[in-house]
Amino acid sequence: MNSHTRKKHLVPGMAWAEEAPRDLLSAILARADMVEAKQGFGLYNADDPEGGLFHVLSGRLDVLLPEEGLAHPLGHCLGPGWWAGDISAISGQPRRIALFAGRDSNVLRLTRSELARLCDEFPQMWQILAKMAAENMDIAIGASASLRIEDPTWRVAACLLRLTRTGPGWNNALPISQSELASIANISRRRVIDALSELDRRGATSRSRLLIRIDPVRLQEFEN
Repeated sequence: MNSHTRKKHLVPGMAWAEEAPRDLLSAILARADMVEAKQGFGLYNADDPEGGLFHVLSGRLDVLLPEEGLAHPLGHCLGPGWWAGDISAISGQPRRIALFAGRDSNVLRLTRSELARLCDEFPQMWQILAKMAAENMDIAIGASASLRIEDPTWRVAACLLRLTRTGPGWNNALPISQSELASIANISRRRVIDALSELDRRGATSRSRLLIRIDPVRLQEFEN
């Protein structure tokens, strides 16, 4: 992973970043490294030592599940505007999941040592971390709940909504293949194709080879 020289910036996304004081956000930017992760590069693996935070500027970061023997370990994807790594950064415990670049990506990295300095200088940083963890926990709960949905179309719809919520910078155009979506939804690719055909018919999605465009309003009808 090579240093990246473009001007650092934050991509709007998680709610806590909208509420954080400007001076704290400026301090985060000043302490973070700009890095470039080529597709397939591992930012961290399950059981790696504790580490810092990662903010997606562009591209896609993949959350890989650590279960042994899992044929399709892709559990979720994070897009521009999202942060990852909060649990390990807060607890000091080893990583519980793996995080890889699913596409060529630009990422901000805030090391745990710099994070500790920020917490000393800005006590509200602890509250920020708690809010970040809560937002990521909501996504994890949603991922678990979606796998209990029996109807494939409704399950795929739930997965697509979760993906767009953790990739606001994608602007509802999700860079994901049908096979990758099948892994996230934990159903066969054939069922994903059938589900997307139904969603297309109802105007909730449209597709190209590696891109699924969604209409969030129409897709939310499947949450009711």
